[in-house]
Amino acid sequence: MNMVEYASLQRIDCNRQGRDYVVGDVHGCFARLERLLQQLDFDRDRDRLFAVGDLIDRGPDSAAVVDWLQAPWFHAICGNHEAMLLDSVWVADGRLQWGDHSALWFANGGGWFFDLASAQQRTVHHAVASLPLALQVALPAGGSAALVHADVIDDSWPATCAALAAPSDAQRMQLLWSRQRAEQAMALQTRQARSVDVTGVDVIFFGHTPMAAPRRVGNTRWIDTGAVFGGDLSIAALQGDGDVWRLPASGGMESLDWSPRR
Repeated sequence: MNMVEYASLQRIDCNRQGRDYVVGDVHGCFARLERLLQQLDFDRDRDRLFAVGDLIDRGPDSAAVVDWLQAPWFHAICGNHEAMLLDSVWVADGRLQWGDHSALWFANGGGWFFDLASAQQRTVHHAVASLPLALQVALPAGGSAALVHADVIDDSWPATCAALAAPSDAQRMQLLWSRQRAEQAMALQTRQARSVDVTGVDVIFFGHTPMAAPRRVGNTRWIDTGAVFGGDLSIAALQGDGDVWRLPASGGMESLDWSPRR
């Protein structure tokens, strides 16, 4: 049985030279992401792009993930789709080994990997295996922003950081697969909705659960807008209170307001 060793937490210094952005789940829509960056006049020498995971599967060009992860201005975390890759295949003695989870991954959009030559499969695996489960980025004005794919531990960023040192299987599932906090964020208008704030961090970005529009609830930001399902590809300024944009499947980039602003 393969015992997956995930990277834990990566901390990144603030960017005092350019702009920082966060993009939602890409799912192989890298050509669309490139168009979005062009329309933002993204400067690869000064600006940085962060991604909330699920770079691969379902979309048209998942194998391009290697090129993006090699870019010094691009930083991403592991999503549940990257986790399915790592749970399905690993490298032992220089050879690919296949596990029991490969059928589940194939059914969830992982078929592109099976069509690659073995050398390219190893290259993709190596790139994906380097992804951390979470990122913390210092902000130029002070404080920090965080990225986690699905959810945090105990509503707390410090508790999440502590768990990341050696996460249990249940904690890993919470970080990568949970939709509970996202469902609470979408149910904000109801009396039954509890706070979705995360203590110990200024702003925190999530992906994983597609929403109709980028969503701001307390200090949480929800940036997956279902690009691979015909929705928008959304991107936002990292500080969390700045601009947010969307790129529909057809048409040009549009500037948005966070919804709802609470």
